[in-house]
Amino acid sequence: MTKEVDMDEQSSSLNKIIDGKTLALEHEEKLRQTLAQFKNGRLPKLVSFVNKNDEPSVKYTNMKSKKAEALGIQFITRKISPGTKYSLITREIKKYNVDPSIDGIMVQLPIPESVLDGKLPKELLDKILPEKDVDGLTERSQYLPATVKGVMTILESEGVLGKGKVIRVLGGVHGMVGSSLVKALHGMHEKVIGVSKSDPAIKTLARWADILISAVGQPNLVTEDMVKPGAVVVDVGKDVDTENVMKKVSRITPKIGGVGPMTVISLMENVTEAFCRSHPERS
Repeated sequence: MTKEVDMDEQSSSLNKIIDGKTLALEHEEKLRQTLAQFKNGRLPKLVSFVNKNDEPSVKYTNMKSKKAEALGIQFITRKISPGTKYSLITREIKKYNVDPSIDGIMVQLPIPESVLDGKLPKELLDKILPEKDVDGLTERSQYLPATVKGVMTILESEGVLGKGKVIRVLGGVHGMVGSSLVKALHGMHEKVIGVSKSDPAIKTLARWADILISAVGQPNLVTEDMVKPGAVVVDVGKDVDTENVMKKVSRITPKIGGVGPMTVISLMENVTEAFCRSHPERS
């Protein structure tokens, strides 16, 4: 079977792609310049607890570890198994809380139910001191969640935020990332509404959006008929039918090379900020 490719159409589609990878590299270079001030002393150190039996979590943690290593940030991975005691993890978190050489502590979700022993993940995350919660997953954290910071950086770099813009965040009612995005965008006086994935009016609400952000984690949730012509679409949860939605939008993040790279570098920025706060004389 012969496949015909319209080169003009292909070029037009490529021009709509938001290149999160290149943007992340720009931020990485700024981080290198900041960290260069400390090359003769201690560098930032981050500890991450991860479920060793959850392949996506392990893969994502390895990605963060490699980026940290490339920047000179020390990354300690603490592996959790279904048999790990909740009390052991909390004891370790408390130890790192008072260790001045540790700048950031994070728990890569999800955590095995057997480990949580009936408790909510939030209860475990709340054990982390606000000044060391560099992943920004607790209400008391001094930092924006890495994914939220990454999305906000993308929107600002694209120059699409502005007075009167209608923004819809799918997964913005109950989702940890989505609700944090709604809160952050509200702070900029945007017309933003969080939409539950189970809302019967989800398609109608999405079609009103000048900027549509999806943070649900449901493949092909966002289809072409849900998108306003000329809208900007940010795919956080890999929810978008990218190939078809791209026909209608003005800008869109790809599943790979979009929000992901900016999330990783945003985490490194938060760790570096935490480190610099403990070295005010050098920052």
